[in-house]
Amino acid sequence: REAAGNCDVAADSCGRKETMNFKITKFAIAAMAVLCAGMCLAGPKLTVFVMQRPSPVTEGMIRYVMILGIGYLLAALAFFCLGSLYRLIGRIERDEIFVGENVNSLHTIAREVGAAAILSLILGIFCTVLMLAVAVMAAFMTLIIRVIRHSFEKAVSMKDELDLTI
Repeated sequence: REAAGNCDVAADSCGRKETMNFKITKFAIAAMAVLCAGMCLAGPKLTVFVMQRPSPVTEGMIRYVMILGIGYLLAALAFFCLGSLYRLIGRIERDEIFVGENVNSLHTIAREVGAAAILSLILGIFCTVLMLAVAVMAAFMTLIIRVIRHSFEKAVSMKDELDLTI
């Protein structure tokens, strides 16, 4: 009987910890959106800063327009990705874990991060070599997200099969 009481206390503590983790994650997503918005507002100034570094291929106004334009495209991808992440974490928080919507969200997020990798690669080749590191990291993240997506997809399939047998 005493052990059961301790279990209830532990479960309550665990539930509060889980709730706090979701709040922290949602806050981090919102903070990233604010940071991204700030970078959009400072886009021209950030572009001038990047222009001070040497370029592998392009120079002058062409380079400026490429950096600024692709930077804004990357920002749009970031906003879409953050929105997808926020909706995904919301469903997981509601215990909607192994559902088709989450598989679709992970697929969308992988495409968004993959597109960011391609755009970063273009920037790295033509405008600033530092973006090559971002491209490699984004490509690596795309692979990780795809593996997680496939795991979720398999879990959804197994859950659906199990639901049919009951």
